[in-house]
Amino acid sequence: MGTEYDELGPLGRDLAIWEIHLRSTGKSTHTIRSYVRGVRALAEFLGDQGLPLDPEEITTRHLRAFQAHLLLPEDQGGAGKRTSTVCTRHDALKLFFGFLEEEDDLPNPMRRAQRPTEDEVTIQPLTEDQLAALIDTCRGKDFYDRRDMALIRMWVSTPARLSEIALLRVVGADGEPDVDPLAGMIYVMGKGRRPRQMALSPKACKAAIRYEKVREQHPNARSPFYWLSHKKERFTQSGIRQMIARRAREAGIGHVHPHQFRHTYATTFLDHGGTESALMRQGGWRSRKVMERYTKTTADARSDREARQLNIGDRV
Repeated sequence: MGTEYDELGPLGRDLAIWEIHLRSTGKSTHTIRSYVRGVRALAEFLGDQGLPLDPEEITTRHLRAFQAHLLLPEDQGGAGKRTSTVCTRHDALKLFFGFLEEEDDLPNPMRRAQRPTEDEVTIQPLTEDQLAALIDTCRGKDFYDRRDMALIRMWVSTPARLSEIALLRVVGADGEPDVDPLAGMIYVMGKGRRPRQMALSPKACKAAIRYEKVREQHPNARSPFYWLSHKKERFTQSGIRQMIARRAREAGIGHVHPHQFRHTYATTFLDHGGTESALMRQGGWRSRKVMERYTKTTADARSDREARQLNIGDRV
């Protein structure tokens, strides 16, 4: 067991084993980090409260107390976490104790632990005027304008996740380019290590070609990563977030975060007549319920428009 888990006692031993299991099943680094964080948070709570750290001795009552602590406001001695965060912790613990139940035949205290009702958060898609203003900040011809234009155009053109965009490579695992502007496609590795292809618009292709030309002159042009930054060979997810926020400030449209592009694409796709099945394939959604979270902001308007077009009431 690694030293980073020693302080967690028996729980840390099982956490280390579970992490190895998660890696063996192809879970992404981000997902594993999130799951481990959930179990660590439980261990810290149990330790602070003088409660057992042995999974065999952890009960449903302990888990309920942990969940209540997470939800309790900070000014009342709790962690003050959002319901969505508590749900994420709950899901991680459910998987963790389910793993121990299957592997070691241990009792599963999560079987009777109720998941909190998650707050419904509505993310507003960007308007066409906001997108145009954002694009207008990248009209220059230097490396950064060309790169940022290509990035933003790619997001306007596809429902790609931030991680999928950030991890694009010049040459993918299959020996072919991840970004092929001549073919009008990008190829990404989605959640669950499921490969996916997405179509690029002609404007996105043009922006990518322009970026690739200036990229050839970059000191780190030989980097395997498609997106390059100023000093480092890779433009990271954090760097991309900061760039989007800065460009949004320059455009005068308030704060914009990368995930809004995914919501914007999804709602626009359906608003303009795209089918849900095609959108699910483009966006890499396996659940229609999850996809609907991205498109609910305009769901009523689409429903009303279709009802008027069908005009059921005037058929007789």
